[in-house]
Amino acid sequence: MRAKRQLPRLVGAAAIWIGLFLVCIEVVFRAFPPAGLTRVHLIRGGNPEVALIKPHPYLSYALTPGFDRPGLHHNAFGYRGPEINPEEKSADVLRILCVGGSSTYGVSASSDEATWPARLEAFLRQTFPSQRFEVINAGAPGYSTFENSIDLSIRGVSLRPDIVIVYQGFNDIRAATWPGVKPDNTHFRKSWNLEKPATTALLELSETFLLARWFLTDYRHEEIALSRYVVIPENGDELVGSGRHIDSVALASFVRNMRNMIAVARASGARVLVAVEAYGEATIAPEIADYVDEGMTGLALALKQLVVEYSDPEVQLFDARATLPLGPNLFADGVHMTDEGSDRLGLLLKNRLGELGWIKPRQPSTASSLEETISTIGTARQQPPRSMP
Repeated sequence: MRAKRQLPRLVGAAAIWIGLFLVCIEVVFRAFPPAGLTRVHLIRGGNPEVALIKPHPYLSYALTPGFDRPGLHHNAFGYRGPEINPEEKSADVLRILCVGGSSTYGVSASSDEATWPARLEAFLRQTFPSQRFEVINAGAPGYSTFENSIDLSIRGVSLRPDIVIVYQGFNDIRAATWPGVKPDNTHFRKSWNLEKPATTALLELSETFLLARWFLTDYRHEEIALSRYVVIPENGDELVGSGRHIDSVALASFVRNMRNMIAVARASGARVLVAVEAYGEATIAPEIADYVDEGMTGLALALKQLVVEYSDPEVQLFDARATLPLGPNLFADGVHMTDEGSDRLGLLLKNRLGELGWIKPRQPSTASSLEETISTIGTARQQPPRSMP
């Protein structure tokens, strides 16, 4: 009987001691936090890429300006690569804007300099040493022609590009093969949303909770897919849409978006190179290979017809899928290229621009400019291009 009467007292005493212990831990952790484990780091968890993107009122999300880590930098304008000032474009600079998704951004590239837009610039400078070039990487992971069209209209053309290269298609297939396709893509894309349950948000006020979650669970290893932010289907990033085939609504939307980009670029005075996106057939999962091939074939045909329809010498086609060798050494996965793949694509694009006559060597008009050209050529010879695979 006495034991039963003492039980509530013991429970109460234990609760008090546990509470005091937790308070002490909280105070100690706040006063002396473990090295490197800031609150931001503890809340972010195992996904260091959370800071890579941010909400955008018209694009759902965009790359975070100034994001920086070894081998990866976003400039102040929000594009991957070196800084660029749109207000200081010299008349002798030929500026190329590369539009696309993660394969343009360079998800599998080892550095900013290893993306295909960067390799294109390097090859152009080597081939045309008397011409100044600026190649801007306007690709972003997850972007389809929906985002590309908006981004080009409200940001890209403000950089006054002379040439716009659109390298897109694969991400459009992801959205197009989900059921209930809508012309505005709302069946697939959602507004930025990363709301947490109220209980989790409350617990995250505690340093003790954050550290316990970090060390006692797998939270620090958890990867947060982009779909958690902006894609409606839970497995929308896995390219396994149940729709399988691109219907007429999706195809019409793709063509409309491409037509809009061409019109916007041409209205700003830029030439347009429409590129049929390549992918690594050897690295595509067998269970989805057939419908990926069917979808990409359909988009490629639509692009070819669109360019013919325009009948504009300043709007041309580059079929990367037919030109880029589809070997496994060029692709890290289904669509993202290795450094070797970026090298190859950059070289092929340089050749295509040269064939079109859109890039020609500048003729020096003075003795001083001739000396500068000779000096530039000498420098280029001392730094030969990377060997091709």
